Amino acid sequence: MTKNIGTDANIDQVRLKQETSHPASPASGYELLYIISGSANGGLFVKDSAGRQIGPFITGSAPSSGGGRTLISSVSPTGTTATFSGIPQTYKLLTIEVIARSTAVANGVDCHLQFNADTTAGNYRYNLLRYNATGSAIEAGANFKIAITTVPAASSPANALCNGIIQIVNYASTTINKLALQSWAAKYDASSIFLQTQSGSMEWINVNPITQIDVLLSSGNFVASPVCLVNLYGE
Repeated sequence: MTKNIGTDANIDQVRLKQETSHPASPASGYELLYIISGSANGGLFVKDSAGRQIGPFITGSAPSSGGGRTLISSVSPTGTTATFSGIPQTYKLLTIEVIARSTAVANGVDCHLQFNADTTAGNYRYNLLRYNATGSAIEAGANFKIAITTVPAASSPANALCNGIIQIVNYASTTINKLALQSWAAKYDASSIFLQTQSGSMEWINVNPITQIDVLLSSGNFVASPVCLVNLYGE
């Protein structure tokens, strides 16, 4: 049943149906308000007729499997580390978005990725392709400390931040090593090189499910202004 209220009015009570997965988009021109239940990362959601999903506004429970992209957590770090702990094991894919700059006095500092607080360098393998206006370079090794990228720092042009995306498929598996794919772009200095773009991959040699992710800077802190942002999504 649909009831239209054309003027301001007090609504004493609204009853919402609990869902265990995200429902289909509503008809054109409408928005759907609903509750997801069934695990530890759900809550109150809104979906519009274009399929865009907003929420959760109130944490509670989450879909038992993929049902669209869901923001798990968003962090505006000002220290050296952005941490996501207690990651729900109900999704098939994790996506990390990073917008970052360091306070260190340098053109750029390394950005690290760490799983389940594992600091053993030999448990990580990485491969990076860096390219800019002067050419490209390939990097590979066994050390989590340089497995991700370089972010602009205090000596970089004002307001220059890196923008990166990391994706981890089958992060909740208990039988395979975990692989992360990543791509980044940033401007580190004022030279004619302009932008530098990086892409690559990283393997964590461990079959345990990923329950914690740390995004760390090798030097300095995440700047407070312009604000840095690290988002974790599941789908």
